[in-house]
Amino acid sequence: MTNFDYVPPRNPLSFTYHISLVPAYRDEMHHDIRVAFRRFGITADLFQGGVVTLDQFQRVSFDIERAAYAARSPEQPAITKPMQHAAKAYFDAMVPLFAQLLTNPLASRSDVAPPDRSDDSDFLLRRLFFLVHSSRAQQLWPGPPLARLNQVLVNANQRSDFVAAWERVHAALSTGRVLAPSDATAYSGALMPALALEYADSTWPECW
Repeated sequence: MTNFDYVPPRNPLSFTYHISLVPAYRDEMHHDIRVAFRRFGITADLFQGGVVTLDQFQRVSFDIERAAYAARSPEQPAITKPMQHAAKAYFDAMVPLFAQLLTNPLASRSDVAPPDRSDDSDFLLRRLFFLVHSSRAQQLWPGPPLARLNQVLVNANQRSDFVAAWERVHAALSTGRVLAPSDATAYSGALMPALALEYADSTWPECW
């Protein structure tokens, strides 16, 4: 998936996955993030009538990239809080955007080939992307990677809420059911905070 002949799904979840975990797209974002926005459909049309504006999403995208760069500097040893704040702001913005994706007709979602393997140490973000965009992955890996989830969420109630939301999203996607807006927002609200914690604690240190 590092060949630009591959046409990725154009939505904020796809943008987040590719710029975080696929090197070619991450490198493109570092070179010119505006190109990445266009490639993944991060345009004004996506944000019409939404809770989050295009300017807000672009700002949190810039901020999380800057936090990652600052965190790699030897002059910035105290990196945890800036990255945590940037990741929280980014995935807070993702809550209504991911909910919007879940309420769109299934035909609007690309069906991409799943990875060769995925285990319980896989990233929550990667598994969620393929849950949404790969019917094959829905069959192979219906649940979240539990080892990673247990590492990210130490609170048992938060883990239970995350798993319950994941299961409901999987059930809707695998049966072709479009979620009601209120349900999609609730499930997104249970999933995105864990992705923020994963990003701050694991994603950027392991992948950038």
